[in-house]
Amino acid sequence: MTPFLFPVFFLAGLVRDALGCRYYQFVSKDKAKMAGVTAFSIELFDLFVIMTIAKMGWPIALGIAYAFGTAFGTYLAVRYRRT
Repeated sequence: MTPFLFPVFFLAGLVRDALGCRYYQFVSKDKAKMAGVTAFSIELFDLFVIMTIAKMGWPIALGIAYAFGTAFGTYLAVRYRRT
């Protein structure tokens, strides 16, 4: 495992949770089609990340970097949400 993977997984977490926040925004506005498409995208994204971490032998440091990214993604999506 190389150190350049930490920012990659951080950014992956950021993107994932930004998508999650968009999903909830679509749901709250009754935009069913967009909510469905976003949910599908989130699931594929999650599967890809989990499979990638599993193939690397489950390094906890990458999981932590991903978790920090998800936290920051939520912060950004809520802080700068469209009204």
